[in-house]
Amino acid sequence: MEKKKNIISISGRDRVWVRNELNRFINAFRERQSDANIEIIHIDETMDLRLLEQMVLSVWLFAEKRLFILKGSFILKNERKTKEPKEKKEDNRAERIIHMLEQIDEETFILFVLEWEIPWW
Repeated sequence: MEKKKNIISISGRDRVWVRNELNRFINAFRERQSDANIEIIHIDETMDLRLLEQMVLSVWLFAEKRLFILKGSFILKNERKTKEPKEKKEDNRAERIIHMLEQIDEETFILFVLEWEIPWW
């Protein structure tokens, strides 16, 4: 997959920094576009990748640019319980996300956000 400027990742163990970076990016996008063009999707809660693909790849009539914020450990969790080996399910999930990212146009921005848990022991 060729490098795209419209796919961005924010992650880290410092939740305050991650949230500040997210807010900075959202505010910069809002200066140029409407709030209606921003979708925040919690992948941990919405695990159906077909729905995600439909949302991201659909054509919007009234939006010049769109921002999708994908929050959660979407690749780290298995899609569904099947008899397939764990590695095969994770590869399938990652392949579907990569396939979706290869198809997005220049007017669609994808922002991956992952806050890591810090173990306190």
